[in-house]
Amino acid sequence: MTNSQLSDEITHRDPDRAFNQAIEIGVMSTDPESPHFAGNFMYMFTKARCDYFKHKVTRRYFYSSMDPAANTEQPSQQAPATILENWVVYHNPADHPGKWVIRRWAIQQGNPEPVPTTEAYVADSYAEVAARIPDGLTNIGRSPGDVAAILEVWL
Repeated sequence: MTNSQLSDEITHRDPDRAFNQAIEIGVMSTDPESPHFAGNFMYMFTKARCDYFKHKVTRRYFYSSMDPAANTEQPSQQAPATILENWVVYHNPADHPGKWVIRRWAIQQGNPEPVPTTEAYVADSYAEVAARIPDGLTNIGRSPGDVAAILEVWL
């Protein structure tokens, strides 16, 4: 087996070490109010020196590089450029029972999976969150695998 084959294998490491490293480099947060709060994610696996995590509610994946050079290339740990965004409308999500929520998700350069941003709005009615949907977007509905709380996705 070559080194390149080895680096593409899925492996598992101590989840605490994976979370601690992601927090240390600023990919995750210890702040429960942050959309990047580590407590909202599960460690899934490691592949090609990247730790993969899955959001507990949305089931969306994102990764954090274990290579220090990859995590420090961006000045001040700025997020990669957003290449596509979507807005997700939820009703009765686990983090806001009984409420309506709209959250912005970003697909960033180098990461094919959407990641949550800090932009979210919590309301008592659909009309209130619908008023927050940016102009010019199209409702693509929901996917069959979406969690029950997701009502619609806007691109």
